[in-house]
Amino acid sequence: MGILEINFPNLNTSFGLKKVILLVGFILILSSCHKDYNADLQGRWQLRYETTNGKTNNIDTIFYSFDNNVLFVQRKMNPIYYAGVFGKFTQADDSLFLDYVDWNNKSLYGRTWNLSDLNTRKLFGIKDSSEHYKIEVLNATNLQLKSGLRELIFRKF
Repeated sequence: MGILEINFPNLNTSFGLKKVILLVGFILILSSCHKDYNADLQGRWQLRYETTNGKTNNIDTIFYSFDNNVLFVQRKMNPIYYAGVFGKFTQADDSLFLDYVDWNNKSLYGRTWNLSDLNTRKLFGIKDSSEHYKIEVLNATNLQLKSGLRELIFRKF
C-alpha cells in the first residue's frame, strides 16, 4: 500500500505557512467581533406584573420571546395549551418598538387570532397593534418597560 502524499508547494516555506496562520487568525478575529444586537433582550421573558393607572395586576400566563427582531407573544391557556401571536421588534438605545403582525396570527393548533379585535389583544396583554416602550431596566434576569401610565415587569424565563 502506498502513502497518500499531498504537496502544498507554498507551505513548504516558513513564509507560506505564516500567510496561512495570519489568514486563519484574521478570519477568527473578524468572526469573534460580530456584535450580537439585543443580546440582553434575546430569549423568553415571563410577564409578571402590569401596572396601569396605578393599579398593579399579577400576571404569570403571558410570555414574550425576542429573537433576531422577531417577537412571539404566548399566552398559557391551560396546562397543555399555549396560544401565540407574532410580531417584530426594534430596539434603539432605551426604546423598544413592538409591531404585531395581523396576518391571520395562528396558534400552534391552528386557531386564528384577529389582533384588530380588542378582546383578542386583551387576552395577550397587547394594547395596540404597534407599541413603544422605554426600557427602564434590562439585565440578564429582569426587564421593565414603561409607556405612559403603563408599566410591564418581566423575568427571564
